[in-house]
Amino acid sequence: MKNIKKINLVLFVIFSCFFAILGKNSAADQLSTSKFVAASIQKTDSKFKTIGLRIANGEYVYSNSIYQEEPDGRVVSFQGKNLGYFPVGSLKTIICSDEFNEKTGEIKGGCEEVSKGNLLINIPYFPNGKFADIYDEKGNKVFSIDLSSVATCNENNECDQGENQENCPSDCSLKNTLSKFNIVESNPRSETKNQANHLLYLLAAAFTLGILAIYFFWKKRHK
Repeated sequence: MKNIKKINLVLFVIFSCFFAILGKNSAADQLSTSKFVAASIQKTDSKFKTIGLRIANGEYVYSNSIYQEEPDGRVVSFQGKNLGYFPVGSLKTIICSDEFNEKTGEIKGGCEEVSKGNLLINIPYFPNGKFADIYDEKGNKVFSIDLSSVATCNENNECDQGENQENCPSDCSLKNTLSKFNIVESNPRSETKNQANHLLYLLAAAFTLGILAIYFFWKKRHK
């Protein structure tokens, strides 16, 4: 009985770790930035024009996957990499009005869609965000918002003015800094480290399968 309890405990720990990893990967799809870009958009018929960009402080949640229930957007870096997807909300310009009838005391009014008006779209802020593509609910690209004027990292492999290791690590890394002095930084262990990680994963999988095999063999033998 003691051996059975020990084996069950080991299996419980293994499966708990497995499901914890799955849960962590699922939660990792929801990310956040500490700033966001408030983009003022002018809409005329089916045309959209950016009339102002403002960086605001505040947590903004975005995702690694597309929002399909409503119009959404994605931020793209200077190197063409997808940085994240975010919900846009309605792309319709709605005007609401109320009218008070002094004689009857009734209030009439309502909301209607108009062809011209302004929209406000909040976008997660990335230092290396070059533009944001906006899509409608059917997945069709409607327009793009140029974010280069509020970006601090142009990803040109040079540490330009205003860039530093915090807001632009890709351009202001130690490697790029040393390259200015013709010093080549090499890391021959990087490939070995990756191989070691793969070997570790294989050993973990083999260990798990081994434990399961021992458990079922022992259980069959003691029936």
